Amino acid sequence: MAERRPNARGTLGSSGERLAAGWLEARGFRVLARNWRCAYGELDLIAEEAGELVFIEVKTRRGIAHGAPE
Repeated sequence: MAERRPNARGTLGSSGERLAAGWLEARGFRVLARNWRCAYGELDLIAEEAGELVFIEVKTRRGIAHGAPE
């Protein structure tokens, strides 16, 4: 199988996921999984806080040309 090499977009996405995970952990969430895959797709982050599961899709952008993050 061919080795996957990160491209600029993939590197940016990984960076955004790392930042999001750190942000969640700093606020008391426990990150349970990153890039969880199944037959139906992929979830960027799965976290838990106060007994509740949280599923997070991370969208990382270089600027606000397509809107603010909120």
